[in-house]
Amino acid sequence: MCPQALPFKKPPTLCDRKIHNLHTLKPCLPGSVLVALDVESFNDHGEQNVSEIGLAVLHVHGELLPFHPGLSRFYEKNGVEALTIRLPARYCNGKGAKYEDPEWRYGDQVRISEEEAGDVVAKLLSKYGENRILVGFSMVAEWRWISENCPSLAILFSGWVDVQELVSQRREEEDLGPKCDRRWPGMTKTLRVMGIADPRCASRDNKHCPANDALRCLVILSGLIHNAPFVFDPPRGPKTPVIRAFNCLGSLYRVSSGFTAMITTDDRSRLPTVTPDSLAKLLSGYTGLEAVAVNYKWAREQRNPSGGKGIWLAGFRSQEHLEVFILDVDGSVIDGKQVRAVQQH
Repeated sequence: MCPQALPFKKPPTLCDRKIHNLHTLKPCLPGSVLVALDVESFNDHGEQNVSEIGLAVLHVHGELLPFHPGLSRFYEKNGVEALTIRLPARYCNGKGAKYEDPEWRYGDQVRISEEEAGDVVAKLLSKYGENRILVGFSMVAEWRWISENCPSLAILFSGWVDVQELVSQRREEEDLGPKCDRRWPGMTKTLRVMGIADPRCASRDNKHCPANDALRCLVILSGLIHNAPFVFDPPRGPKTPVIRAFNCLGSLYRVSSGFTAMITTDDRSRLPTVTPDSLAKLLSGYTGLEAVAVNYKWAREQRNPSGGKGIWLAGFRSQEHLEVFILDVDGSVIDGKQVRAVQQH
């Protein structure tokens, strides 16, 4: 992604040198230097402030980028150079200050001012050849940082590619996975369905690091080049509706849709002893059941087992569901008791 709202201050622009798909990328790979960039920021009164910059640089020596499904193995076998640049804004950010990640971070780390960041990146890239390709995943933050802070970095790259777009293209072309996230697939989910895993790259438990995400970009790109399979979890079946159970009639009225049946015995004798949960289980086979309630009048069950005639209530989503229930239950026998079921108005 290269938003037109973020033009570079000096030509030539990288926007003109976008690599649109894998077919175009593969001939560019031999001898190239892939530079994955990840920029992290935090919101401060509506403004995005850059706090960290991550780089992962890989020199492609063969015809194709080697693929290893584990991040540590990919990092070590391909000689990736990774760097995390931490800016002063990070230390002012309360959330970021909690991160303790030395054992989780790939590569080195430097702490410098925002003004020095561009020079540090340029110095790192100067060690490599001229055929450098910028790589990212959903590159909005990366374009903003280059455009606003380091426009001169644009001349260091012969092209650029957004890996998120390549993932989206493959999923669309091969009809892979749920359609709801094909256009903007997430990085973590993409790693999971490609079978790429490494605990040091987890973004949970305050162990997130931009150099790790930059490395993730390279591994995903390598997997796409080698046509690594995408394995999605089978779609889940419909969820079983949760039937709420109460020991107070008034509670049911507050949560149901207003289509309520009252169950009593036909001869006004005592209803069978049930708990709210056991009643919910007993009636769970009826479609549209939302809630049940049990209320024993005149005597509490635990104090006088022989007293308390009781009322059961069953709340449904619609009038149709209620009528089916009443038609089936009214006049039936439950635990030797003939029961009545009528609509509660």
